[in-house]
Amino acid sequence: MAMEVFKFRAGRSRDLDAVERSELWAAKAGQLNDPFEARFTVNGQSFRFSEALAGLGRAVNLAKLKEAEAELLKAFESFVGECTGWGVCSMSRSLFSQQMWAHYADSHQGFCLQFNLDLLLGYQIGTMEAIPVNYAAQPPELGLTDIRRLAESRQHSALLKKVIGTKSTEWGYEEEMRIVTNRQGLYRFNSDALEAVYFGCRCSDSLRSELMRRLKGRGVRYFGMDTSGSAYRLRAVPVEDRFAGAQPLSQEPAEVDAQLLAEVSALPDAELLLKAIGIARRAPCCRRVVYADSASDDPETAIIHIELLQGLPQTHDTMRLPKARLRGEQ
Repeated sequence: MAMEVFKFRAGRSRDLDAVERSELWAAKAGQLNDPFEARFTVNGQSFRFSEALAGLGRAVNLAKLKEAEAELLKAFESFVGECTGWGVCSMSRSLFSQQMWAHYADSHQGFCLQFNLDLLLGYQIGTMEAIPVNYAAQPPELGLTDIRRLAESRQHSALLKKVIGTKSTEWGYEEEMRIVTNRQGLYRFNSDALEAVYFGCRCSDSLRSELMRRLKGRGVRYFGMDTSGSAYRLRAVPVEDRFAGAQPLSQEPAEVDAQLLAEVSALPDAELLLKAIGIARRAPCCRRVVYADSASDDPETAIIHIELLQGLPQTHDTMRLPKARLRGEQ
């Protein structure tokens, strides 16, 4: 069963615009609201990624290391250099946290988005990994064992989870799930990944109507957070969609070049490719589908690449769709 993750929003105009355009922001780790973000220790000395390249050699006394170990540090420096440009999009695994509603949804006046994590991760090409945050009293300690594993495997995942995926216990109420991307900035998500919207218990009627209007025709479910009852506990109560049965705001499918359709129709995966193109044409803000190809012959990992022209002004974007999903196997 796919995991559900939640994004709390204050309900400002930019929040509404982002939801309508199916966009999420991945912030640079150093710009997040925790001053101890991405902090780790080496031989008892504390560093953040932004400081690591300058101070790491001093911390491990590089001059006294064997040449082989010095090579390991070079691998770590390469890892740090890559990670400094990565982005983090913060989600929560908790819908009912009153602190989350107070801190990130404008004191319960905003709303919360529910996403299907698998569909969220399966849209973009590039590094995109979900990391559940671990909460600890001390920053993680990195040793040569960690660096050696990095150098041997060339896989960043374990070290990334240790550094980016660790925060102070004081943040534990967030139950954070981090989506780490290979660059900071705006990312478009598969509109099917947005499953439900929850309105805060103080959310205005006008904000409810406006958000429903912008999302009409997308099959999103709506709930209102309710405080009635004898316990200090929030409840989610179904809310009627005021635009049920309406067509989406962008109901016309995006353009697709006739030559592309002809080329795709002659390929072995023609049926799946044409189905993927159909999905892409209905994506929010898609103006034209310009390319489609099957990425791999391996049925377990194969994906369909779809290149889109998005929005105004038009920019290139890429969608990836697993073949298993197109076949209805997942």
